[in-house]
Amino acid sequence: ETHRRASRHSTSLSENSLNIAHCEKSSASILGISKRQALETLSRDKKAASRTLTQLKAKDKELQRNQEKLRGDEVTQKDSKSELEEKLATLQGDHACSKQEYEN
Repeated sequence: ETHRRASRHSTSLSENSLNIAHCEKSSASILGISKRQALETLSRDKKAASRTLTQLKAKDKELQRNQEKLRGDEVTQKDSKSELEEKLATLQGDHACSKQEYEN
């Protein structure tokens, strides 16, 4: 009788151990799925961020080229303004001289 009880006790521990192992296996499987899904989400986010970064870098280069062009245009416009101001001063001086000669 003692032997039979011990045998039952041993079997029930084994069944209990099997149940625990099964629960742990299920938990690990569920955890593995959620980790895989999180990894896939992070991978998609990384790809999207990479595409966005590439687009922003291209836009930045375009804006830098535009800025350089505008700076070149500014220099050209300043040079033209200086030349026109010199011509204006010369013409106003010539006009003043001509006017005075005419009046005399």
